[in-house]
Amino acid sequence: MQRSPCRRSPVPAGTTFGEQMAFPSIAFQIAMFTLACIGGAGAATPLPPVSSAVIVATSKLEGPVNGSKYRHAGAFNAALRAALATCGKGIGPGSSGVLGAETASSIRKLRTCLGWDLEGERGSGDITEALWRKLLPKVPVPDAFARLFMVTMTLEGTDYDRFEWNYDASDPTAWATWGPFGATVGQGGEVQLILAAVERDNRPSPVKSAFEAAAAAPDDPGDLPLPGRKASRYAACRQLAPGPAADYDLFRKVVALRGTAAGDVLRTAFCDDHRFAVWIKAFRILGGEAVARRAYDDLYLRGPPRWPPTSPGRGVPMRTLAWSPRR
Repeated sequence: MQRSPCRRSPVPAGTTFGEQMAFPSIAFQIAMFTLACIGGAGAATPLPPVSSAVIVATSKLEGPVNGSKYRHAGAFNAALRAALATCGKGIGPGSSGVLGAETASSIRKLRTCLGWDLEGERGSGDITEALWRKLLPKVPVPDAFARLFMVTMTLEGTDYDRFEWNYDASDPTAWATWGPFGATVGQGGEVQLILAAVERDNRPSPVKSAFEAAAAAPDDPGDLPLPGRKASRYAACRQLAPGPAADYDLFRKVVALRGTAAGDVLRTAFCDDHRFAVWIKAFRILGGEAVARRAYDDLYLRGPPRWPPTSPGRGVPMRTLAWSPRR
């Protein structure tokens, strides 16, 4: 019998998060371990509790960690900003889920405030369990899985509200990718599975509302295709299959397809500047919806899904991101 990759973590004992991220090979192993545990068949062995008092060694990071604005990292930054404002020490880190040098500097400032000079942590810029409990008393300290999620999302680079076109990228058969685990329209068809579940379980449809709001909103220049993609988009758009004029109707057509068939239909939106932006805006709206994030997590944190997407996989529950500040 093949041994489950979830039974043993590749994280060396006593290694802090900052030390893990200092070595790309270790970070890659951790991310692959995470994906193996959440994406494999059957129930995963629960990860052991984390013993280190340091949650993220923000003072030692060589680059920022992206932990999602919708999860622990985002909640920590929001609480840190509020505490600094109360103390009169400035505004603190941004509202994103990025943890890095600005976070470490803000923590050091907070520790100079009355009541925040925690025992044994004077001058530290790290996120510790003691600091976490004082800042966020009602939010559980991130467990091993939540910390591994931060590594995975740092490598993937996209939060729940981020959609990227891939027709002219190095991984074109994905067609488009979305979110922290890189859900695709091509390849596994995870985008269709997730949004089919959102459609099935919610009325009125959040997906329909998102596409209609995105289509009605002015296009932000940052959502339009960059001039540098002109040649690559031209090459990808030489052959187009006709598709619905409304993007929600286009979504309804794509959601029933997989692989090349889905990519051929969705190409209609990729090749039109306005519709290119509409899909980016629609997923930004969806990423802000708790029901969409829940469906996203349900797909990746359960057993292997079944096709077609009208009956998404409801396999053996595996590992859950049990807490989300905006659910």
